[in-house]
Amino acid sequence: ATGISIGVSRLAAALTLLGKADTKTTQDLVVLLVMDKTRLAETSELVKTLRNSSIRAEMYMGDSGMKAQM
Repeated sequence: ATGISIGVSRLAAALTLLGKADTKTTQDLVVLLVMDKTRLAETSELVKTLRNSSIRAEMYMGDSGMKAQM
């Protein structure tokens, strides 16, 4: 059997040098689930803090339980 092996980091570097790699960065989204309605204000403040730190964040506002929120 014959085969070939190449490191992922080497492949990524080569693709970047050739201009073939997508070098755009993405930012994940943080979604906060409200587990206890009495903590709604705290959760809202946490979302605000994350956003002020340039982190994309949302708070699920539905009335469903945890399973439905996820």
